[in-house]
Amino acid sequence: MKKLLAILLVAVLALGALAACTPDAPPTPAAEPVTVDEAPAPEPTPEPEVEEVEDVADAVPFRVALSLPPILNDFHATMVREFEGAIEYYAGRMDITIYPGGDTPDGAAQVNALEQIVLGNYDGVIISAWDGNMVGPIAEELYNSGIPVVVVNRMIDPEVFTTFVAGDNPGGARLMGYYIGEAVAHLEEANVFVFRMVAGTPIDYDRQQAIPVLESFPNIRIIGEAEGSNNAETGYESAMNAMAAHDRIDVIYGHDEFAARGAIQAFKDAGRYDELILATGFSGTQLLLSEFEENPDWKLRVAAYLPVMGATAVHAMWDILNGEDVPRYVIDPPMVLGPHNMEEWAHLAF
Repeated sequence: MKKLLAILLVAVLALGALAACTPDAPPTPAAEPVTVDEAPAPEPTPEPEVEEVEDVADAVPFRVALSLPPILNDFHATMVREFEGAIEYYAGRMDITIYPGGDTPDGAAQVNALEQIVLGNYDGVIISAWDGNMVGPIAEELYNSGIPVVVVNRMIDPEVFTTFVAGDNPGGARLMGYYIGEAVAHLEEANVFVFRMVAGTPIDYDRQQAIPVLESFPNIRIIGEAEGSNNAETGYESAMNAMAAHDRIDVIYGHDEFAARGAIQAFKDAGRYDELILATGFSGTQLLLSEFEENPDWKLRVAAYLPVMGATAVHAMWDILNGEDVPRYVIDPPMVLGPHNMEEWAHLAF
């Protein structure tokens, strides 16, 4: 037995020496470089290789520019908070630079910001327009250069973009037109005065879609219009001028909640509040909610969609940059807010 073990040991040592003397094998030829698209699919493995790839991608986030309008009302301020929440959510995956739109309602600061964005070599651009006519040509230039453009809240002209995220302005206008028709159905003749946004802008055009609906009611007469813009001061001045020109105004069809507030205050100061049946706008604020809670007879009604489109726009941009199919129009349905349906919208007021 000992002799057998000794023979085996000698054999093992001999094999080891032989292996040590064997020439090195020729080097394996280097693999040809391949692009990501050409790389072969990895073999199934329990190791978390997908997570490692995501970590590498996260190290080089998409660069996105966000162009904001002037923030002059609660709606836009809430929309900005929605933007900021989504930006935080995508931290490390999208590097989003915010370009403020200034603090004056002329849109010039936003145009200047967009001109800087054009030179910024961004992967994508999100635009919340103040004046759709002013920013439209720059958005078109960005889009035609191959950059995805997501437009938020207000339509632009020309309508050149990847995706438009907004509430249903035309639908809200038509809905409010029918609501006004029902509110004045008891009158033989109802005088309606129109407070527009900046005339000729896309948002003004959208909210003017109530006019054909109002004109379809035989007892409604549209007696005039003025620019109410989207602030109480302009609404107040426009209402004072309207009352000076007309002995009776039953309804103010306004494009904006804040301008409508100014109009209501003007009617009060002129001692003509009782003649006013209704004043309308678009919005849906916590202030409106509290007013309805305190006074169900408050004469303001609002066609509303919510400012959650800020976050929706950021999500849409992420999907677009990752090659996902995103609809060209992402539209939230409207509703008319009043004390009659507070339970449906109270939690959504901004």
